[in-house]
Order: sequence, then structure tokens, then C-alpha cells
Amino acid sequence: MRTIGLVSSIVVVASALFAPAAKAQMPANFPGLTVTTYNSNAVAPGSIFMSVTDPGTNGAFYMMILTNDASALWYQAATNDVYDFKPLTDGYLHSGQLFHTYSYTGGGDVTHQLLDNNYSPAGTVPAGNGYVADCHDFQLLPNGHVLLIGYYKTQMNLSQLVPGAYPNALLAGAVIQELDDQQNVVFQWRTWDHFTVNSYYGPYGYATNPVALNPVIDGFHLNSVFMDTDGNLLVSNFGMDVWKINRQTGQIMWRLGG
Repeated sequence: MRTIGLVSSIVVVASALFAPAAKAQMPANFPGLTVTTYNSNAVAPGSIFMSVTDPGTNGAFYMMILTNDASALWYQAATNDVYDFKPLTDGYLHSGQLFHTYSYTGGGDVTHQLLDNNYSPAGTVPAGNGYVADCHDFQLLPNGHVLLIGYYKTQMNLSQLVPGAYPNALLAGAVIQELDDQQNVVFQWRTWDHFTVNSYYGPYGYATNPVALNPVIDGFHLNSVFMDTDGNLLVSNFGMDVWKINRQTGQIMWRLGG
């Protein structure tokens, strides 16, 4: 298993390795792509990295590298939703293919996959401490460490807060981890260690939410985690807010939205 680290000798430049695939060579279930150019002077050079997370009824799951006119430089079929297909700063490609879809929040469980500059498997990165990684984000840091996210469930007696709610409800929480280049967890942050139900939703917001009556409840839906220039973490929580987390203390430095 390859461990993540900075590899300056590997550079993925798909346009230099592949010519666009002829349309006649494309698989029958390859998704149809349409490009609308609004300002041709603003189109940047380079390749476009895309993946299919919902094939609809006529497509299939693919990772793909495209030119600006949507010609395929490279593609690979997958068996399930593929999230966060992108080049990393060390030249490797990253993708997260779901092997389990969540019923209580968006996304699903993955083991983060790496491809080398020949598009061959180059290793995997799982979450640590018994957690399973979520598909939404994976960040390689300048020191070779990585940031990833996942979920866990905490039992709470919500009947004390919401009439008719389960006394043993499972309220989903999110976990953020930083792993070193040997895949050891060097930082871990869990949402319910820093929020209460009322501090997160407000004193009345949860009581009026019909989801509070479910046995398993979507408490968080993290889309991204990013290290800011000061070394602390910026986290986006879909549909609700953005946090800045102190990477030394775990304290929430500020919260935008909510």
C-alpha cells in the first residue's frame, strides 16, 4: 500500500499522453456532454476533471478527463458513484468510489483511491481510529499529510427535546481527520464534541423539524474541509453554515450562517 507523500517527479498532464478519443470509440453508455461557451476569451487552458455521481437512466458511472470542447482525453468506467475525482499536488489522481450509500445524509462510505501517471492503482487511504471515510473531500497538505471526513452516530434521548421523538435516537455526527504520511491519525475533530443539539440548531429550530421524529437523523452533511493559510481548518456544512476550526485546540473560531 502506497502512503501519501509529496512526489515531485510525477506530473499528470493528460493532454500530453492521450489524443481525444474518437466519438465512434466511445462506449454506448458514456454520458452525453454539452458545452456552452458564453465568453470564448475567458476560457482557460488545461483539462477538465469530471465524474458521474448520478447516471440517470441512460448513462453509467465514469471518471473522465476532458478538453474544453468535451472531447475525452481519458476515461474509466466505475461500478458506483464517484466523488472528488481530481489531481493532487504530488501528481497522483484521487477518486472516491462509494461502496455504501448513506440513508440519513448525502454521500457514502469510501476508501480513497489513488492512480499514478499511468492511471494505474497506486494505493488507498482509509480513515483511521475505526471510522470509515466519506466520499465528499480529500485534501493533500504540503507536508504530505491528508485531510478527510467521515460520519458516526451518537445515541441521544430526543424525546426530552421534541414530543414524540425517539428516546434512543441515533443522531449522525461528522468526524474530520488529519493523517500523516504513514496513515496515522494526528488530528481528529468530532462535531458532537463541540456542539449540543440546541447550540447547533437553536432552541426552537429542532423542535419544529419533522426529521427529529426519525430513528436515525441527519445531523451534519460536510462537503469540504480545507486548510487555511494560518494552518486552521475551514469546513463547509451543506445547506447550513461554514466553520473555522482551530487545528491546535479544536475550538470553533467562528461560524458563518447557521
